[in-house]
Amino acid sequence: MTLSKIFIRGCTSALIASTLLAPALIGCGWPVGSDTSSSRNLPETSRELPGAPRIEDLTVWRPYFNTTAGSVEAGKVIGTAFTTRLSEAESPVVVTALHHFGVGSGLDRELNPSELRRVVQRGFSSDAFGMSDRIFHLGQVRSFPIEAGDAAAEQRWIDLDVAVFEIGNQLPKRWLELGDVAPALDQRIWLVTAVFGGAPATQKCHPARVISSDSTHQLSYRFENTNLSLEATEGAALVSDDGFVIGIHLGGEATATHVEGWGVTATAFKDAWDAH
Repeated sequence: MTLSKIFIRGCTSALIASTLLAPALIGCGWPVGSDTSSSRNLPETSRELPGAPRIEDLTVWRPYFNTTAGSVEAGKVIGTAFTTRLSEAESPVVVTALHHFGVGSGLDRELNPSELRRVVQRGFSSDAFGMSDRIFHLGQVRSFPIEAGDAAAEQRWIDLDVAVFEIGNQLPKRWLELGDVAPALDQRIWLVTAVFGGAPATQKCHPARVISSDSTHQLSYRFENTNLSLEATEGAALVSDDGFVIGIHLGGEATATHVEGWGVTATAFKDAWDAH
C-alpha cells in the first residue's frame, strides 16, 4: 500500500453505538506527564500486558462536536482523541484526527484546517474506556498556523491530518507527554485507545512494530494481535514503552494475515505547529 493511498481524507472508521463501550476499566494506569505528583510513584509497567506503559485515567477520549456543516453528537463514536501538551509552558490540549471533521463523520462537507476555528461551534468529549458517563465540554479549536491564501500550508496540515482543541475548564489536567524522537524501524509502539473487537474493552495499550517511516514522517506499523479491530481508533496516541507520545494513529486495515496501521510522528506534528 502506498502512502498516497494511505493518507486520504474521509477514511473515518465506521460509526459504532456508544453503548458498546465497557463500563469499567482496570487499564494500564498513569501517564508520563501529569499534574498529580502521586502518579510518579506508581509501577512503570502495565498490569495487563508485559512491558506496556501506564496510561492515566481520563486522558483518552471519544470526540464530539457541533459545526455549521453538521454535528457529531454524543453517542456517535467516530474515533479517538487524547490529552497532551505542546510545550511545558502551555496548558494541555486535546488532539484528534483532522479527517473526523468531514463527510465520513456525517458532516455536509470536508472542513479545511484554515476554517476549522470559525466553523466548529462547540467540542465535547467522553472517556474512551467508559469509566465516566460524563460529557466534558472542550475549549475552542486552535487556529492552525496558516496565512490567508496559503494553499501549500493548508495542504500540509491536511496531509498531517491532526486537529487540536483547547482543554477548556472541565477536563482534568492530566496528559500524555509528547516525545521528541521519531520511532525507529522495528520499534515496539503502543496504540492507546479502547477497541471494539479482538481485545478486552478495558485494555488500554495495544502493541505494534514500526514497519516503515518516510521522509515526511509518516509511519506504518503492524499489530501483534491479528484479530484487533481498529474501528473508532483514528486520532489515538501512539506511545513508546516508556509512555511518551511518538505518533498519532490515523487509520488502518486488516487482511487475512495481519492488521496494519498508519499515522504521523509526533515530531512532525510538533515541528509543524512550532514553525509558525
